[in-house]
Amino acid sequence: MHTKRRSRLLAAAVLATALGMVSVPTGDAMAATTACAWQQHAWQFPAGADAAELHGYDGSRYAVGLSGTRSIWVDGVVDPHPTLWDNGTVVWRSPTFLPYVNDVNSSGMIAGADLEGDNKSFGITIARDGTVRRLPSDPSWDQYGADLINNKGDIVGSAIKPGLQYVIVVWPANAPGTYRELPGPTSGTAYATDLDEQGEILGGVQDAPLGAIWTTSGSYHTFETPKFADPESVRNGHVVGGWSTFSTYGAAEWDAQGHMTRSIPGTSVVKFTALGGGGSVGGVHFVGSQEHPALWRDGVLVDPLDAVGADFDLQWISDDDRSLVGVDDLRPMHYRCT
Repeated sequence: MHTKRRSRLLAAAVLATALGMVSVPTGDAMAATTACAWQQHAWQFPAGADAAELHGYDGSRYAVGLSGTRSIWVDGVVDPHPTLWDNGTVVWRSPTFLPYVNDVNSSGMIAGADLEGDNKSFGITIARDGTVRRLPSDPSWDQYGADLINNKGDIVGSAIKPGLQYVIVVWPANAPGTYRELPGPTSGTAYATDLDEQGEILGGVQDAPLGAIWTTSGSYHTFETPKFADPESVRNGHVVGGWSTFSTYGAAEWDAQGHMTRSIPGTSVVKFTALGGGGSVGGVHFVGSQEHPALWRDGVLVDPLDAVGADFDLQWISDDDRSLVGVDDLRPMHYRCT
């Protein structure tokens, strides 16, 4: 339902340069906070593991990602194994580094991919008990994979056709065994990053970082933006993310046709990263010279999340707006509003 593949804006270097010179404006500092007291809940590691990253979350219960070990020599997770968590408890872990796991829905069904001869990928689903099902495909595809799944069971992925043509593919829940290709750019690497319950698909084109959305009718729209778009999350056709030029950056909101409905400069919000079911928007702002997660509503900062660690990567907000899900120093966790 909500997968995260952290794409980086071309102005990332600008962000790094700006770290030492941007401060939080008075309006942010004085904004009213919510009534939440956020309590941290660290998630379980499998035996022998002490590091993890998260790839997908169902909005309430299940999350999927990789677990393994950490190293002082290598960033990220070493010897990663696909892993499924249920309310923070490990309920399934692959004995090997395959298959790829990208997203999960409220039934515990995982969307992902595996490899066959010549290391070609094919799309699969994995049930909560580890049962694997191969998704149907067009014989003309060179390879394909499943990237997203919503709670209705709609699956979205991508396929590579001859000539390195990338297309977005949908396997609809209401028509099992079928699939359809969606219209999109005629060149470049098209990819999907998020999927809502209505069927809007968020993504983009790697070679032209504008961001894109495929609506429930299957039409394709790029996002309005000053220059580059980095959309992160979609719910009910409401999209949040970031934008940049070669010299400026900030956060943005768009509608299902890609029209920008709100733009906030990076002096107030570095970018938005998550969208809750009740309309809360998670993102990153500066506290002094340090980036820190916070919550907004209708473009106004409502909770600076003072009790949440500055290094917490806020990837998702739950359907009820009362849980913040992500990773802090390779430890998956959530903060719950009490």
